[in-house]
Amino acid sequence: MRLPLASLALLLTLLLATASGWPLAGAALQASAEPELGPYLQWVTPRSAVIRWQTAVEAIGHVDFGAPGRLDRTVSEAQPTRLHEVRLCDLHPETIYGYRVRWHDQQTEEYRFRTAPPRGRRRFRLVCYGDSRTDPATHARLVQRILAEAPDLVVSTGDLVAAGRVLEQWKPMFFDPLRPLMRSICYWPSLGNHEQNADIYYQLFSLPGNEAWYSFDWGHAHFIALDSNQRFEPGSPQVCWLEQDLRATRQPWKIAFFHHPLFSAHPTRGINAVRWSWQPILQKLGVNLVFTGHDHHYQRTFAIGSAARPYKPPTWQFTTGGGGAPLYPVQQQIWTEVTRSVHHYLVLDFEDEAVRGRAVSVDGEEIDRFTIRRRERPEEAHFVAWEPFLLEKLVGAALERQELVEAAPGEPFTVERPLHLLNSELPPLTGEVVWEAPAGWQITPERSTWRVDAWKGLEWKFTARSCWPECYPLPRVRFRLYKGSLARNFRNTEFELRPFRVWPRRTVEIAPLPQGAIQIDGRPDEPAWGEAAEQVAFVRSDGTELALQPTRFRLARDAERLYLAAFITQQDIALLDAGETERDASQIASGNEHLLLRLARGDVRYDLGLNSRGTLYDARNGNLAWNPTWQARVAHTPDGWTVEMAVPLTALDGARPRPGEEWRFNVQRGDRKAEDRSEWVPTFGALSDVSRYGTLRWR
Repeated sequence: MRLPLASLALLLTLLLATASGWPLAGAALQASAEPELGPYLQWVTPRSAVIRWQTAVEAIGHVDFGAPGRLDRTVSEAQPTRLHEVRLCDLHPETIYGYRVRWHDQQTEEYRFRTAPPRGRRRFRLVCYGDSRTDPATHARLVQRILAEAPDLVVSTGDLVAAGRVLEQWKPMFFDPLRPLMRSICYWPSLGNHEQNADIYYQLFSLPGNEAWYSFDWGHAHFIALDSNQRFEPGSPQVCWLEQDLRATRQPWKIAFFHHPLFSAHPTRGINAVRWSWQPILQKLGVNLVFTGHDHHYQRTFAIGSAARPYKPPTWQFTTGGGGAPLYPVQQQIWTEVTRSVHHYLVLDFEDEAVRGRAVSVDGEEIDRFTIRRRERPEEAHFVAWEPFLLEKLVGAALERQELVEAAPGEPFTVERPLHLLNSELPPLTGEVVWEAPAGWQITPERSTWRVDAWKGLEWKFTARSCWPECYPLPRVRFRLYKGSLARNFRNTEFELRPFRVWPRRTVEIAPLPQGAIQIDGRPDEPAWGEAAEQVAFVRSDGTELALQPTRFRLARDAERLYLAAFITQQDIALLDAGETERDASQIASGNEHLLLRLARGDVRYDLGLNSRGTLYDARNGNLAWNPTWQARVAHTPDGWTVEMAVPLTALDGARPRPGEEWRFNVQRGDRKAEDRSEWVPTFGALSDVSRYGTLRWR
């Protein structure tokens, strides 16, 4: 517990009393001897334990403890408080104790707990799970099943509540479901992103170290809790502590638990940067097991480690984020041995040099069973090497640093980009490069060999030709590592990249129309629209391929307004009636079926759009308080929806554009069925980077 309890006393009194009907100070005491929170067990060691609980009013707390049924020892607090913390000392290892807590004239029934085993004890049972936020009913069902497993300790991979700074959430989401478990079994948490590093977290838990990252021993295992939300780069305080802590321990089993997975089975989430900092440390310093959450499903990886000499034992990594939060989909990855999208917990029995594990669903189904032997070297089919991931990162970063390939619509272009990759991190490697080029490309050579030397690095040359937009989808290149190029063989012998990004220089010229030629009703059927050039070929925001469903638009103007008409294909017509109904809701430009016109005039950016229900969205340089008067209507059609927009030029900070003046602009479409964005000019994820927009030329 990091901070003085007084800092939260007033909040605890006011917020918890009003939110949950708890009595304020001075009210009549409850007849029940159950405190508001707890009692709950913390920081159990072979020789000590901490008892925590919270009462409705300030009181001096007492803990009576001893052999079960004979509570002949008492520890009392020095000062009255509401949030109580009492440490029991001079205990015996692996011994059952009884205890009860007292305050004023109330006391709980007797509860029991077992102290931690002495160092070196080679048998214990661990339960691990995480992401229990949001659904207390599912969490409570899991807790009942965990209790039936009779674990010696429980570790959590974080996201205990939905919003850690909201005091009212902690009792119903966390403490109530866990009440029957935490009064007898020590629960060791780690910080998820939803805890928000809140002071409340540090008030409620008693943990070693600085409580954000800490370690403890249990039997013949060393546990390390980390905070993947805080700085994790080499040289940061957390990483320095981690390296020092791992070098100091002599325990045979080393176990790390934290929130964000180093190897995710989520179908759309990218690589978390913490992988590049922590995985080398964990495998170098002998961590055997890694438990994470964040992804609301279950995953067990193959053994992951270095394939170079000297041999280091690999790590097995688990994602156990099925504690109650809404489930996420899964996608089999090269590192994935088992994955399921289900609420669950993980139980592991440590027996000398082996651990036998089971993953169990909330309904009691066994979804995984495995045995890991600490000294056993996994076979090639069950071993994933670290070096290919590092090579992929280095090659990908070098390609990312290269400039965009510029192309003009309808014209051929050539890509000649030699890659020179300096190497200071990889052992010598050899392999080949194989292109996977669609019909619109000519690439030479289609296949070539490569070598990474200790100092020379990697060199790779190619020539690629195509024409825009026939260049989509962009070609892929497959890097293959030859077997035998490292000290041991492994399953992840290849990876795939797109070696360049193509940016089209697109321009629209708009000439004035007669005043009143366009009426805004959502149906672009006025003859005047025929005078505007139709714009097609929307590209996915990452720039890799054309949009899955077509979008077409036209721009026009008169003396007073800028007009846009759009024709948007949507195969799932039912989606058109869904979405936000409140203007400027952030989901309009992200989670809804939507169309967004982005204009940039000098250093000012205007976003004007709407969803398929006709709800408006507008922002000036990202400021949603900007709400000019403009018109937009939608109409639903058998194959999608249409849009008409009219934006007064005076709404765009005054002066009308001069003939020949150029603005930057883009049009973004949100396809809810495909769960993807597409753009007239791809920005490669930098949606607000106006330098990547097209050009609007006023005539």
